[in-house]
Amino acid sequence: MAIFIDEDAFYADIDRATFADLQRTAIGYTAFTGRIEPCYGATSERTLSSYPAPNARSILCVRDGGLTAVALLADLTSTNSNAPAPARPATTTSSTAAPDNAAPKLLDWSFTSCRSNRGVTAYLPLGEGAACTLQVNTVPNGRRLISASFEYELEYYVGSATAKIRIPGRDTYAASGGGNVKLSQQGGSLSFTLPLNVRARSDRRYVRVGAIGTLVFDDGTSKRVYEPLDIR
Repeated sequence: MAIFIDEDAFYADIDRATFADLQRTAIGYTAFTGRIEPCYGATSERTLSSYPAPNARSILCVRDGGLTAVALLADLTSTNSNAPAPARPATTTSSTAAPDNAAPKLLDWSFTSCRSNRGVTAYLPLGEGAACTLQVNTVPNGRRLISASFEYELEYYVGSATAKIRIPGRDTYAASGGGNVKLSQQGGSLSFTLPLNVRARSDRRYVRVGAIGTLVFDDGTSKRVYEPLDIR
């Protein structure tokens, strides 16, 4: 099991959270919670941890072209009976727990459209306010979304390379009311309408905005998502 990370889009917190989710999916718990930053830019296979848990043999980095892979090698024939107890049960629930004790599984997420003075587009128009829909598809399990918050980072060119800058502040949704994010839900599909506006600058060409979302459910568990959106 592995995650593949674009070397032009490193984001350590998101990558660690995603890798933790994949470990829980594969073996029922998080065997490795350490830093994965040593994998970034690795030029050869690199072992981060050996036998971090009874049925987890190793955590290692593998380079594949322009991508970095962080991999878990595990013995899936073993049971999880010897798995370490989660340090934070609310956010690292074992897969053997009852469905009502875990946040819904996130299947995929993407921006579907932006509405602005230009009409409906698949990108964010530069210099214009837009209402952009981020759709998150889940496997519902009875848990209810109670809040969500979204932070953003902007990507721009510096010569032939790209750089990123975090935008101060955040947009929020609350089931109890308040916040500037709207939510539409149909079954396991959560559609968030985010108010986005990136102004044009003469000294910097913005090419993408990345939305960093934290979804909180009624049992205290949370899930993270990260999705880029082109700016034109």
